[in-house]
Amino acid sequence: MLGNAHSPLRTTWTLLVLVVFLLTGRHGLAGDAQTPDGALEIERLKGEVAALSQELIELQQAAFYPADTRFFLFLSLASNDGLTPESIEIAIDGRPVVSHLYSEREKLSLQRGGAQALYTGNLSLGEHRLDITLAAQAQNDRYVRRESSLTFRKRAGETTIELQLAASPPDFEPSITLQDWQ
Repeated sequence: MLGNAHSPLRTTWTLLVLVVFLLTGRHGLAGDAQTPDGALEIERLKGEVAALSQELIELQQAAFYPADTRFFLFLSLASNDGLTPESIEIAIDGRPVVSHLYSEREKLSLQRGGAQALYTGNLSLGEHRLDITLAAQAQNDRYVRRESSLTFRKRAGETTIELQLAASPPDFEPSITLQDWQ
């Protein structure tokens, strides 16, 4: 279930279970729960389990998304009056990673200046290609479909890229640009 027998995640889970069993077994908490000291001990143990659980979550994030390969992709609208996204599909280096159909609430949020987290994952250092297929409605009530291939460089450490969608009058042809957040 947790993969390699020597993984940090498996070790942490094992320690967490072991600590809970040792602490509850040593003090016989089932019989002591009715005494004030027993209730305090149970509360203390609950706190320890919660702290260990948080540590486990942090270790899991570090194992699944090492800081040096972490990659985040966001989407925003350059202005709120030219384009309303209907759907987006994204592939990184030919591998599909995002396929999203927008709800009315999400469209409104983007038009109000929000940014949507599209993808979180790991990428190796170096050049990568984003293949983007966007379906949107332009302000002139015309439905448009745009396919774009954009390249970017994954640098050491976390990399965050923002896709900005825009459409300018009079033709409202959509454009997609990359913005590197540093």
